[in-house]
Amino acid sequence: MEIEEGLKTDKYAKYTKYERLQLEKEKIRLERFFGGIKDLKSAPDALFVVDTQREANAIKEANTLGVFTIGLVDTNSNPDMVDLVIPGNDDGRKSLEFIINAVLKGYSDGKTA
Repeated sequence: MEIEEGLKTDKYAKYTKYERLQLEKEKIRLERFFGGIKDLKSAPDALFVVDTQREANAIKEANTLGVFTIGLVDTNSNPDMVDLVIPGNDDGRKSLEFIINAVLKGYSDGKTA
């Protein structure tokens, strides 16, 4: 956010054109990775993770913040990392599609109730 505000004002006018371009590239990179959380007012109520091994850092951070974690856990993953375990294959496309659709349906049913 500081980079974004600095580029809008002339805070970075003292920098060379190359340095301003590098800041612009960094702003774009940060927006791509973290743009979705920029406007969050508070932590989410829950985190749903498909591959618990690959997203171990996100799970650890959620656990640190006290966010409830739901994870699709394959046989090669540690089920103790998440609060609610959904056993299943996290590699197969059809398996993922089935499980994610079931979770989305449950979420939307719970939201309307």
